[in-house]
Amino acid sequence: MNIAIEDSGKTSKTVTIDFSSEEISKECGKLLKEFSAHAKIPGFRPGKAPANMIKSRYIKEIKEDLSRRVISKAYDGVLADEKMDIYSIMNIDSDSIDPDGVAKIIMEVEIYPEFTLPEYAGINLELASTDATAEDLTEAETKLREQRASYDVVERVAEKGDYVRCSYEGKIGDKLISEIVPDRPIYSAQSSTWEEAGSENSPGVRAIVDGIIGMKADDKQDVTMEFPADFEEAALAGKKAIYSLEVSEVREKKLPEVDEEFFKANDVENKEGLEEKLKKEIVSTKENANRSSKQEQVVKFLLDNVEMALPEQSVEQKKQQFIVNMMSHSMQQGATQEDMEARKDEINEEALKAASNKIKLDMILEKVAKDEKIKVEKEDISHAIMNEAIMARTSPEKLIKEMRKDQQQMSRLRTTALMQKTMEFIVNKAEITTK
Repeated sequence: MNIAIEDSGKTSKTVTIDFSSEEISKECGKLLKEFSAHAKIPGFRPGKAPANMIKSRYIKEIKEDLSRRVISKAYDGVLADEKMDIYSIMNIDSDSIDPDGVAKIIMEVEIYPEFTLPEYAGINLELASTDATAEDLTEAETKLREQRASYDVVERVAEKGDYVRCSYEGKIGDKLISEIVPDRPIYSAQSSTWEEAGSENSPGVRAIVDGIIGMKADDKQDVTMEFPADFEEAALAGKKAIYSLEVSEVREKKLPEVDEEFFKANDVENKEGLEEKLKKEIVSTKENANRSSKQEQVVKFLLDNVEMALPEQSVEQKKQQFIVNMMSHSMQQGATQEDMEARKDEINEEALKAASNKIKLDMILEKVAKDEKIKVEKEDISHAIMNEAIMARTSPEKLIKEMRKDQQQMSRLRTTALMQKTMEFIVNKAEITTK
């Protein structure tokens, strides 16, 4: 087997693997023996039929098996070649392999780029305090009360914070918005919907949310909405709409008193018990946020401080995976095919950035793991399987059974475990500053 390597890009090479007729003949001889041992030829016991008869009878199968074996040998030979640090084998091209001839296999491979690691030991990370402040406690208590709020019908006009049942229909000029964006009723028409008057976080039409303030049951009015030029619904962006608005009911939101009944509902005995419970929850939430923040800051530091040429075909493959995932997620949230088409360039740009960063980060962490001799142990695999099972909403036992049938999935899990362990190694060496 002779291997010839040619550069085809900054991080790619074309590898040609030539097999001599002697090498092909030797592999073919091994196959003939294997076929002969099991072949049923009339007049001959297994293993006794002449080789030329076996070859003639099973030529198609022999060629197929020979091709697989030769390509496998070429694959292993390229991976073992010390001249290349291979990241991935993207394409394998081979002509039909003749048992009586030579063979040529051509592979397109991507190699690891050369790059220098930054000083990753002692990265300065800024974290927020995990103390539960008086403001935190007040906010947490208010949220608890809001969960048990009552909504009482009132006869007065709606005030900010009230919940109002209303209906509306919008037009742009003489055309109904339901004809312009038929699949987005939140922007066109609602026969009965609830809105929080004056809410800053409402996903609905701003003019409706603000317009119901000062209205009471059975009131009607027209309100004007000027959609911003960068509005998410492209067909409405920069347009002026008139909505016919009618209110049918106004309800006042009332929070429960912080009394004995409230304490009992939250499994505490008194105000002190409630504050202690809320403190623990606040501290736990802030600690979780800091754990995420540590990794985010380390990732940013590594990506910002390493320059490398990325393998283009692998980035493109990863980008396509991200595009599929992003589109699937958006459509689950209610986006249409038309929405996806309108955001095509934006999605492509986001996916390219995500793919590039993912591959770049993995290469950096692989190099750190190699330099620091970080290895994946049994407990690391167990932890990774547990996390994967939680995300997949299945049992660890079921996941393990699936992985025994799919070595690629197990290999991916081992890589994930190594990346996470390496990330924890860097995080644990960081210098922490608390803001």
